[in-house]
Amino acid sequence: MNQNRERHRPFIIILLTVAILLFLTWAKSNFSVKSFNFKQVNILSDVTKKITLSSIPKTAPKEKIKLTKKEQRLAKAGKLNKDSLMLVLQKDERISDFRTDSLDILGRFFNRLEQAEQGKNRVRIGWFGDSMIEGDFITQTVRTALQNQFGGKGVGFVTMLSPVAGFRQTIGQTSSANWQTYTVLAPRKGFFPGIAGQVNIPINSTENPSSWASFTPGTADGKSTFQTLKLYYGRSRKNLLTYFLDGKPFTDSLKGRLLVNELTLNTQPGLHQLKTVFKGDSLTVFGISDESENGVLLDNLSLRGNSGTPLQAIPEQVLRQFNNYLKYDLIVLQYGTNVVATTETNMDWYEKGMIKVINRLKRSFPQADILLISVGDKSYKEDMQFVTQPNVPILVETQRRIAKQTGIAFWNLFQAMGGVNSMAKWVESPTPLANKDYTHVNVRGAAKLGKIISNNLLNEYQLYKKNRR
Repeated sequence: MNQNRERHRPFIIILLTVAILLFLTWAKSNFSVKSFNFKQVNILSDVTKKITLSSIPKTAPKEKIKLTKKEQRLAKAGKLNKDSLMLVLQKDERISDFRTDSLDILGRFFNRLEQAEQGKNRVRIGWFGDSMIEGDFITQTVRTALQNQFGGKGVGFVTMLSPVAGFRQTIGQTSSANWQTYTVLAPRKGFFPGIAGQVNIPINSTENPSSWASFTPGTADGKSTFQTLKLYYGRSRKNLLTYFLDGKPFTDSLKGRLLVNELTLNTQPGLHQLKTVFKGDSLTVFGISDESENGVLLDNLSLRGNSGTPLQAIPEQVLRQFNNYLKYDLIVLQYGTNVVATTETNMDWYEKGMIKVINRLKRSFPQADILLISVGDKSYKEDMQFVTQPNVPILVETQRRIAKQTGIAFWNLFQAMGGVNSMAKWVESPTPLANKDYTHVNVRGAAKLGKIISNNLLNEYQLYKKNRR
């Protein structure tokens, strides 16, 4: 028996040694346990196939930059210098607009913005995205910048329930537990998602005869009261709604017959709390809206895990009915984090899916300009350091191609962050701007990106006004 143990001992030691070395290879950084310091090693570096930025075959080579007919007309009119335009397109310092029916970048949106600046109308933006903007990250900074210049108050559209209510600063949300939620990521027949990609269903029983959701204004922008409040819900069989405005009760028998219905709950600004209580069954609820009658509104329509292509699960008729109420002037699509969650480099599926999504949005919101914002940088570990994941630049080029094929605007967030290996710099900065997952920005980073984006929009707006003179 003892001889058998002695015979197996070398193999056990070897296995344990290999296991420890593999652990140190995959560890994200050096670490210490009491007085022992462990340094990261990579015993597989000589035998594993390295995937680098230079070794990845592009799904499509970067096109040689040529001026489109629209850009040639601009240059001929003296509004653009051909050489400077080439530099802009190469570095993506500005927004590129691939529309062929206008000489202006985001011309329809800026026209509406100019009217709002003169107090003639209201402008609304629908900002679709993934976990990069959840909790109103990035968008709250853009909203504040635009409302400061053009007026407007309110956080816009908000879903009834939110998985990030605990850290969102621009609105407070609490709810009862007896709700069911379906999203575009896991849709269910008969319960179609709303504009934000999700729908909430009250689940009532003898023990819990009603479902409730409560809202309070956020404090992030210093605006601590609600504006006009509206409710959006689906078809209803006379479901009873009781709602409380600063504790004062009101009732309404929901009789909506459309796929999307709107109910105005309050028109007097200054409220500090809204509580909604639903009784009945077979009711679908999409969310509320906190909005002023003028200035700029910006709806954060984020959904964690969404690549953008699942938006096809929202019926086109639902989108069109939402357009009757929301009337977006600009739609922003900011996706990509979940597309580069793996090392996949073939983006054909994504390109085809997003083209379908964008064409549906163009049909459903024909008055809106559309801006596609590329994925930002995302890092992975290679040879014990964090570098840009190789498929990130491929996705950026794919997104640019999507914008060009669908005739919408495009802006390169990857380049704005600093390009290759910028995420590592954001994480490892003395004042970190991103989390140690090397994927998501933190509060400071989100504010910085929001400022970069809003500055770009406002600069383009000033150029628009200058060119119109």
